[in-house]
Amino acid sequence: MDIKKEAASIINASSLSKSDKNLYISHFKYAISTTGKEIKDMKQMPIGTSLLRGCPHLPKDFNWPDNYYFFAQFNCAQIKPIDALKLLPDSGMLWLFFNPADNDFRPVSKTAAKLLYFDGDMNKLEIRNPPPQAFYKSHPSYYKDLVSTSDKMEFTPGFTFGIEDVPLELCELLSNQLSLSYFENTDCGLYGFPRLWQGEGDEDGLFAPPDWDWITGPPPVQDNVLFFQDVFFDGNIHFWLTKEQMIKKDYAEVMVTASVT
Repeated sequence: MDIKKEAASIINASSLSKSDKNLYISHFKYAISTTGKEIKDMKQMPIGTSLLRGCPHLPKDFNWPDNYYFFAQFNCAQIKPIDALKLLPDSGMLWLFFNPADNDFRPVSKTAAKLLYFDGDMNKLEIRNPPPQAFYKSHPSYYKDLVSTSDKMEFTPGFTFGIEDVPLELCELLSNQLSLSYFENTDCGLYGFPRLWQGEGDEDGLFAPPDWDWITGPPPVQDNVLFFQDVFFDGNIHFWLTKEQMIKKDYAEVMVTASVT
């Protein structure tokens, strides 16, 4: 099922004006909402649980990336049933590491994140405590936020438009016929549009090129996919891959942007 085409068919059959139909078809995006439930005891979490921050589940011989914090891990088999875009692997684990110091006040960074893929024996994974604070060169406050707490991630499929004042009737129509939830932009975790803390176009609070088009992606590449985003201190951090990268499982380079106060 091509979710975009199915949504376009539903929108075209509605009573909206032609211009409004074109507007909502062009802005429609499939998205997955991520919600976190705080983990009190990491030892009680089954190995392979999708996690945000805290202690990842890693192979014993895994070499922790120098000066990178663990940011999130994704159990691909857990997401597969709701991945309508079919851009994530069917199985295995994806680990996202983040180096905040490498993203400070940069328009866009291609070295601030590492995305690593594992498709081996899940029984060989074990809970790994992050390195001590002295291992990191970043500000001490990062350590407390990224290491001392952890959330179990749960995923909900849906759609968003990335714009305001979308008619409620249209959202309900699409939600009912597609069996998906409608998300405000702030609800999206995987895919969808990036959250802007201070509003679109507020360059004072945006670590991104001035000519960035938040609807179609950063020029000249028009097929960037928002792999994941989350709240980071007083703003939001975005991790990007191209569609081609995701299809090929090429995670060697992850683009990072942020929107902050």
